[in-house]
Amino acid sequence: MEERLRARILERLDELGWPAPGELAVERPRDPAHGDWSSNVALALAKPLRRAPRAIAEELARAWQPEPGLVDSVEVAGPGFVNFRLRPDVYASALRKLLLDPDAYLRSDAGRGSSVIVEFVSSNPTGPLHIGHGRNAALGDAVASLLEAAGWSVTREYYFNDAGNQMETLGRSLQARYSQLLDPSTSFPEGGYEGEYLVRIAEELRAELGDGLIDASDPAASLPFFQARAAAVMVESIRADLEVFGVRFDSWFNESCLYQEGLVERALERLRDRGAVYESQGAVWFRSSAYGDSDDRVLVKSSGHPTYFLPDVAYHMDKHERGFARAVNVWGADHHGYVPRMQAAMAALGYEPDWLHCIVYQAVTLLEGGEAVKLSTRKARFVTLRELVQEVGAAVARYFLLMRRADTHLNFDLDVARAQSDENPVYYVQYAHARSQSVFTRLLAAGAHDARDTEPGRLAGANLERLILPREGDLLKLLAEFPDLVREAAVAREPHRVAGFLERLAKEFHIWYHEVRILGEDVELMRARLALARGVQIAVRRGLGLLGISAPEAM
Repeated sequence: MEERLRARILERLDELGWPAPGELAVERPRDPAHGDWSSNVALALAKPLRRAPRAIAEELARAWQPEPGLVDSVEVAGPGFVNFRLRPDVYASALRKLLLDPDAYLRSDAGRGSSVIVEFVSSNPTGPLHIGHGRNAALGDAVASLLEAAGWSVTREYYFNDAGNQMETLGRSLQARYSQLLDPSTSFPEGGYEGEYLVRIAEELRAELGDGLIDASDPAASLPFFQARAAAVMVESIRADLEVFGVRFDSWFNESCLYQEGLVERALERLRDRGAVYESQGAVWFRSSAYGDSDDRVLVKSSGHPTYFLPDVAYHMDKHERGFARAVNVWGADHHGYVPRMQAAMAALGYEPDWLHCIVYQAVTLLEGGEAVKLSTRKARFVTLRELVQEVGAAVARYFLLMRRADTHLNFDLDVARAQSDENPVYYVQYAHARSQSVFTRLLAAGAHDARDTEPGRLAGANLERLILPREGDLLKLLAEFPDLVREAAVAREPHRVAGFLERLAKEFHIWYHEVRILGEDVELMRARLALARGVQIAVRRGLGLLGISAPEAM
């Protein structure tokens, strides 16, 4: 709709002999009283035409010829905004199109088939996933689904930091837990991982392989074994947790591959060749301040060991060399300051300014009884993502983690999440889908209609002009607007927009359901209302699907 309206505006400007403005905005006004769509075209033309914006807007409105199938009226507001009201049959035709091809309803070609890699979660394999990782997983998966709907070719990737000191520390921690099973007086390494999950892994190791895994004369010899076993178990645990959460990846990339294949050294040389590297105080530095960062950054320490920043640069260089036209990263709030240095590295490598997009999400606070839950494994307080899913279900967990902007702090209210009532937003939205299905179930139970009569394609032939109630007009308008909203959400990488829309749609549907009699003696009106109910059902199902959430037919 937005593109159609923009094309019509440009046609009118050409007819008037006016130039096309560089920044032509066409968007939905916040206040519905201002029309269906609004444009800044007159404001954008004020300078090149050397006229007052309102005068330009008024002339454009006068020159606008009535046209079938799109604009009903053009109005001028404020200093020169041009507001458009669409013809009622535009919304009816949108519903008809939805019913004729439900699979194409929310799809667009904004991405034009370009490839994008969405890297998310990427938790170090040193412990189980917690609720913060859950927000990352829900965001990354939903953003990937939105991009797919908008015509991108998407690859979901998990990056394992399986190299460096953290993995050695994990191995030492498991080795100590195993040793403590044999000799409780064995000391635990300072800074080691103290989670109970390592005790369980140690117990499984002892049951499987016995007591002889450590040579008392050379304990260090067995460290690689414990490190490898700990990493393997944690990786599988993470995979299983994400599977329960409904998240699957197309590829899994290990940091260690960057070293094995010489990519770290090659990334350093690439930066050096582009004049972005210098040496000082025995270390190798990246001139990141020359590319928009606040300070220069160390790439290789004076000890000769690379910082964690250098392999990250190598990883992103590898993404680019794999041919991805865009890259999206989902990072926690602790990475906020990391974004400008990574963007600086991409600029230094010569990549397009918008090649890398970083989504930085804020923390999650669990609430119960109106109070913040103190996360404690000893008190069994839903620390892990799996425990959260077991408590409220994957659908509820995902929806709650997606229904707010990523860059805002999220309060996850367990009491609301447990509720199976209108108080629970995901229940409220899912119930709109189930309630719509109940209409068709009752219709078929009466025995007067064939199941084929309830199919979307058949209902597309209904006389939609019979939908004359204000609430029906509002529902038609929402259904027509949803594809544009999905495309906008994909471009902005903001899945919370979909959640907010679904709640608005569900609210209007529930009110309409109580206000009208869908199944009645007026067969033509009944078919029109059945078409509307089916359209809402499809929209809810498709929208929830973008968020990775099920749409039950009965609740």
